[in-house]
Amino acid sequence: PILNGAIVTRFVKGDDIWLSHSYRRDTCAFDIHAHKLYDVMEYLEPWLYKVDDLMRKYDGRPHFGKLHRHSDNDTLPSLYPRWEDFQRVRAQMDPHGLFLTAYTRQMLQVDSFSDADESPEQQQQGQQQQQKKKKMKKKKNTM
Repeated sequence: PILNGAIVTRFVKGDDIWLSHSYRRDTCAFDIHAHKLYDVMEYLEPWLYKVDDLMRKYDGRPHFGKLHRHSDNDTLPSLYPRWEDFQRVRAQMDPHGLFLTAYTRQMLQVDSFSDADESPEQQQQGQQQQQKKKKMKKKKNTM
């Protein structure tokens, strides 16, 4: 297949945003873009696992708007020094989880709300993400 894409490298000045990948440190960010002409994950996934493992080795913080595997484990709280502060403020500002989606529940590891709080679209999105997650784990175990 023909893969059309790019690896964008950018340097980001440290900031004071609690869940930023650049929180209190200058950062070199790698954005990997691929146009979905075919099912590119089949070809990119093994390589992305290796990149992700390398980023973990150097305490790389994922960008929450990008695909990453950190939600599979408990590494997120250890990567973000103000994680607990953010969770406390989030719970105070949105005690019923109205602004949480299936994705943000997973990334923020919030399990105190039931699926009944989600719309059918959010439930379907959450189920699709869980299926993708299972596929990715299965592929990694066969590598």
